Amino acid sequence: SSGINAEYGAMIPGQEEECKDKVAMITDQFAASSEAKVVTNTIEETKKEFQDADMKISIRSAANITTQFTANFGRSWKNVIRNPAYTKIRIVQTLVLSLLGGLAYLDNDNRIK
Repeated sequence: SSGINAEYGAMIPGQEEECKDKVAMITDQFAASSEAKVVTNTIEETKKEFQDADMKISIRSAANITTQFTANFGRSWKNVIRNPAYTKIRIVQTLVLSLLGGLAYLDNDNRIK
């Protein structure tokens, strides 16, 4: 027995030291391999790409409130034009919720005098 349960890759109770030595040997062999160099280079390249992307994002300034309002209003208006059924549903939804809200206060005796 090698000390490592190959099926699960787990340590075997009572053989912890042997298992730790085996794991250390395996990781050392991988660290010296060409595959490890490829993985390390890929990780470093990816980190650099993310750092470059973060720099590009941080340089960009936020749009002012007028620009944001104009963009959102235009997007909303296009939605109204393109989806008339959706617009009708929203109108009905607003009316129903308004009526429910009004009914909650109908015949309320707590009027301001």
